[in-house]
Amino acid sequence: MPEEMHTDCTSTCSDPEVPTHSVVLPLNDLETLTILRLLERLEKSSRRTGIRPKGHPLTVGWGGRAVMTDAKIKALADTVILVEIPDGDLVRRIERTGRTVTIVDHHIYADAAHQAIDRRSRLSSLEQVMRHLDVRPVDLEPDFAVHCRLVAANDRGFIPHLAKELEGHDARIADIRARDLTIARVASDAPADLDLSTFDPAADPWRSECEATRTAIDDAKTALSEALGNGEARMLDTGGVPTKAAAPRLLLARVPDTHRFVMADAAAWFFKETQGHDLKEPLEMLLVFHAADDKARITQVEFSGAPDRADQIAQWFDPQVRREWPDGADRLVTYAGGTGTYFGAKDPLGGDSEALSKLVDVLLGDLLTGTRPVTAWRTSFVQALSIGDPLDSKAPPPPGEEDVPQKPPPAALKTRILDHLSDRRAAAPEAVKPVAFDDQEAHYFLPHLRDLLAWRPDPGATPDAAWEAARTQIEAGRALISLALAVPSLSFRIEWPENSTHLVVKVEEVRLHFAYNDVLLIEWTVGEQVPEFGAHSSLSWKDLLKASHPALHRPLGQVIEANAKLRFTHCAMILGSDEHTSITLNRGGTALGTLVHGEAIDTDPFTGWFKPFLQEVLGLEDTDLCQDGCLPKDKPQARLLFDDRARVVTSVVAHGAQPCSPRGKADFDVMLARLTTVDGHGTAHTCDPAAAVKEVEDGRYNRYRSWGSWYTATSHSFAFLGFDGFFPRDIIHRLHMNTMYRRMAILAQANVAILGSFSLEVGDALRFADESNATPAKRNKALTRYYRHLHWAQLEFTNHIWFDRVTSQIQGIELFDLMNRRTECRRDYDLVRDEIEQMQGFLKAEQDKQEDRNTKEEERLERTLAAIGLPFVLLFAFLGSQQIKAHFFLWPLLEWGTEALGGDPAYTWALASVAAGIVAVVVAMAVSPKFFEDLPWFSDRLKDQPEAQKSWRRRARNAILIGTVGTFLLGFGMQYTGRIMAPETESGSSAGQTDPGAPPTPEDGG
Repeated sequence: MPEEMHTDCTSTCSDPEVPTHSVVLPLNDLETLTILRLLERLEKSSRRTGIRPKGHPLTVGWGGRAVMTDAKIKALADTVILVEIPDGDLVRRIERTGRTVTIVDHHIYADAAHQAIDRRSRLSSLEQVMRHLDVRPVDLEPDFAVHCRLVAANDRGFIPHLAKELEGHDARIADIRARDLTIARVASDAPADLDLSTFDPAADPWRSECEATRTAIDDAKTALSEALGNGEARMLDTGGVPTKAAAPRLLLARVPDTHRFVMADAAAWFFKETQGHDLKEPLEMLLVFHAADDKARITQVEFSGAPDRADQIAQWFDPQVRREWPDGADRLVTYAGGTGTYFGAKDPLGGDSEALSKLVDVLLGDLLTGTRPVTAWRTSFVQALSIGDPLDSKAPPPPGEEDVPQKPPPAALKTRILDHLSDRRAAAPEAVKPVAFDDQEAHYFLPHLRDLLAWRPDPGATPDAAWEAARTQIEAGRALISLALAVPSLSFRIEWPENSTHLVVKVEEVRLHFAYNDVLLIEWTVGEQVPEFGAHSSLSWKDLLKASHPALHRPLGQVIEANAKLRFTHCAMILGSDEHTSITLNRGGTALGTLVHGEAIDTDPFTGWFKPFLQEVLGLEDTDLCQDGCLPKDKPQARLLFDDRARVVTSVVAHGAQPCSPRGKADFDVMLARLTTVDGHGTAHTCDPAAAVKEVEDGRYNRYRSWGSWYTATSHSFAFLGFDGFFPRDIIHRLHMNTMYRRMAILAQANVAILGSFSLEVGDALRFADESNATPAKRNKALTRYYRHLHWAQLEFTNHIWFDRVTSQIQGIELFDLMNRRTECRRDYDLVRDEIEQMQGFLKAEQDKQEDRNTKEEERLERTLAAIGLPFVLLFAFLGSQQIKAHFFLWPLLEWGTEALGGDPAYTWALASVAAGIVAVVVAMAVSPKFFEDLPWFSDRLKDQPEAQKSWRRRARNAILIGTVGTFLLGFGMQYTGRIMAPETESGSSAGQTDPGAPPTPEDGG
């Protein structure tokens, strides 16, 4: 602001005493006038002798530079109180004279070097002066004390603070505001010096000026009404979306600068009269003033807002923040202050209108959160179903010995769905068709994965041939095949029972994604787009003024709220009545189903609007839906694979610039967090702010963050938020987020759903095996068959379906890695794999134990038979040896032994039996000592004593060896000496041997 020379006002009173305090202040508003009236009373007071203040009013506009001559400075008291004078030079000049300077202020200014002069205080300047001068309200006349209290409230927080002091006294509020505005206008417009007589309530000029102010306020209200009607003003809000705190809204208006002194007051009174605005609540407004004769030339910008904006406004004076301000902003004069905060910027030289206009965009970018309009948005909701046959059908007994499970036929439910879609195609060929991936999208994926992830029919195929090819691929069940369904008349209506407003969101598209293991992902998409590519790519605050603009849609708060509500397919929580939300699916004007979310727990996941939706797009009936998640053993049914929340892929392009201040960024982090975690609109985080921010940071992709492209992912969502411009809107949102990135997000959730279907089948295997009430062997056999199938399916999924990298593009690699990491797909895979492998290991161990038991039983039988039969075998061997006793010494040795024991040789068979038993025992001991461990004497020496058993086995083997050798040597020696086996006679028989065929002789005992 150019320097202006000012002189002191002529004092209307004189005091013979020397003042102790000089109060230097500009006479430019009701507060400074009241301070001067206070000083006037104190000068006349005979009771105050310790502090004797004297006022030195200056005729300088608010925030202007006060100039005092050296003579005037020398006339000041030893203690000088400077009130709302942001002039550092004046402070230094006074201090050089040895005087003490006390600063009284509660505003923020920018000095010549654009550094912030932060003099904020929660006390008004009037209250601070009273403290410095040791003045208490009880020391003043009651009426004047009340007047001081109201003036202080007005200066701290304008109309809202006044309304709290004077609730229900609108006329009194209007009077105080009119006097305040009158003084500010007169002080700014009057070229000559002012004195207190100018503002004498009894004088006609003052009454006339106040009346002129009231007229000006009425004129400003009319101007605002006209501006709202002709697209020069607009209330930016969330369209009635309920919030626990006061709903955010901001008045943006472009009006002539002839209303600059009174427009803020006029707006408050206008919205009170037309919309019932509560004067105690702050009305945030950004007023853009233009020259009366040139709408394009911006002269001044003012913002006023709630008290909690104070820190944010202070941050606008931070040089780091101002680096993001437009060129030329450093030549603007900026000021701010007040507990009911305000900020102003003006162009005193008249050459920086464009900088002021661009500054409006910067300020809006920092102020708007849920009230910020979006230029384009799209949200896809994905719910997953398992439509496979029961395991008994999917895992039949193997027909032969081969170890490869047979490929089951297509699932019965899948076939029914495909038949329903074929019937729809027969009625309307465009109603169902394979998703048409263009070359750019298909070639984004790795060559060997294109047919798996982005299958498309032959380019020259007819629609019927394309459909049959897609059906064949779906029945094969390996590739991710997507079908697009036409749903021209479906829409959602969102209502809040305790709120009169509602949202209507049209369903733009429905897709069916058939994935591995009979998983079906149903995707419904809503949104609003800019139809023309590249159109309206340079929007500014001027476009916001129009309530209807082809490139500006619903506010961001509505998008966040719609996302949060439309994802619920059933209800899994009970909320307070004020948080209930009614979600209705309509076809045309007919309601198909309604879910009142938060009212009660839905034990059946197929309820509300979701059941008729499935019937609409899939042709399923009630009996086709599994209500409790337990699939019958003999009937295929669809089961939900995700919880009550559908997975979300959302892309939003918000109007305007990124926030520039720390407070603005923190406020917008709330929007980003709620968009990412798919929570309803609100002005604060849904949980601890640090935890909410960390959750977003953990899933944020920052490669292009500084360019205004914000990607975030959670286990159940993938979100893009861009700030308006050609590249965010027409390249990322229109192309990438609608094709490649959307496909990768669907793929990541498909993998989660496939693993979820495996988990369900693991539970089915145990349940189906138990339901049969079979023997343990049959149960284990059934489990082996089920888990054999699951193991093969899991191996096929691992090796042929699931890939960690699906593209060679670096951003695609990083984003897909982020999606997989946030969905924790690897953890789910490890759990399913371990579960299958552990159960297979258990079943194999059970099978091995059974085989071991069978082997032991066979061994026991063999040992028993051997133990029983071996003595008889040996006995008959001994008995049979008498037939060859002429050639082998065994029988003659037994006869000799019988005779040696004093027996009759005729009873040699008895000795042979004993010998056979002894040999059998020794042989059994040498083979298996466990055979004897249950016998009385052996039990203490052998049972559960492996080392003792080894020792007895070794002894038995040694006994067999020694016995065999000893028997041979004994027999050979006795035969050699002639003690047994006499030599043969000429007839061929030994001496003493008879012909076995001859009749016995008397000598033979015949």
